[in-house]
Parts: sequence; C-alpha cells; structure tokens
Amino acid sequence: MTSTRSSQHVQVACCHTPLGYLWLAARNRTLLAAGLADHDVEARQQAEQAAGDQTSPADSALQTLATTMAHWLSDPSAPPPEARGWSLPSQGTTLQRAVWQQLQQIPVGHTLSYAELAERVGRPTATRAVASACAANPLAILVPCHRVIRRDGGLGGYRWGLARKQRLLHHEAQATHAAALAA
Repeated sequence: MTSTRSSQHVQVACCHTPLGYLWLAARNRTLLAAGLADHDVEARQQAEQAAGDQTSPADSALQTLATTMAHWLSDPSAPPPEARGWSLPSQGTTLQRAVWQQLQQIPVGHTLSYAELAERVGRPTATRAVASACAANPLAILVPCHRVIRRDGGLGGYRWGLARKQRLLHHEAQATHAAALAA
C-alpha cells in the first residue's frame, strides 16, 4: 500500500546551480516539469505549484539527474544532461509538442530564430505561436527553449529571465569551444 501511495506523489529535487536553484518534478519516471528559481524556497514552491499534487523528496534517480544538470551548469566541459530512462510529459497542443520535439534537436552551442523554428515545424507563418510554445515549455534546460532567439539576434523572451537565458547561451558557447579544443 505504501509503495502505491508514494508512486502517486510527485517527487521533487532541487539543487543550487550557477543560474540559481534548479528544480525537477517527476512521477513514476516521468518528468513533469523543471525550472529555475532565485532561492531554494522559491524553487520548492514552484515545483509544488507545477506538481499540483502532494510532493515527496526525490528518489536517487531523480536526484542524480538534478545533480548531473547542476554539474553541467557549473562546468562547461561536462557532457550536457540527458533524460535517458525518463519519459517526458505528453501534455500540450500538437504545435507545442512539435516545437518541444524540435527544440531537442538544436545542438548545444547553436541557436535558431523563432522564424526558423516555425519553418522546421511546418508552420512558417506561425512565429508568434511558436514563441508561445517555447514559453509554455515545462522543462527548462532539458527541452532547450533558451536556444531560440529573435531573427535580429536579440534574445527574445525566456520564462526564467533574460539574464539566465544569456548566461545559458554563454555557458553553451563555452562548452562548444571546450569540446572543439579537446577534439
């Protein structure tokens, strides 16, 4: 009975990173949401709000993913985090899911414009809708909406703040540079 009950709870992992506090929420090996906050208390509140359910501390697998993500954000030479073994959320409109899938195809250190992303999802005139889909992305960093910028090179928006977006892009540029030097 206890294992069934705990599997219904949403697990929450939080850790400090150079970008603030990273939080992850998951249930039954499905990542529900991930975000960034300024403080640990704010991170837990955001995670609980995203979970919309009773929460429990992370198991070792979720904590390991959070720690891997935090390590990558601290060290550009570390490999980028992947959510292998974890399912991603299936909610969202058809366009949102198409955008989120396409975001995962953008390599570390590269960017696309919102217009280019709209082309890639087969909706070339839907630039604003694509931008809205990026903003609705429930998984910060793992579904890298920060890699989408305006056509003029401006950052556009970012749900977790433009300063974080700029730092993420700079971090990824460093990671790409470090990888090129190592090759």
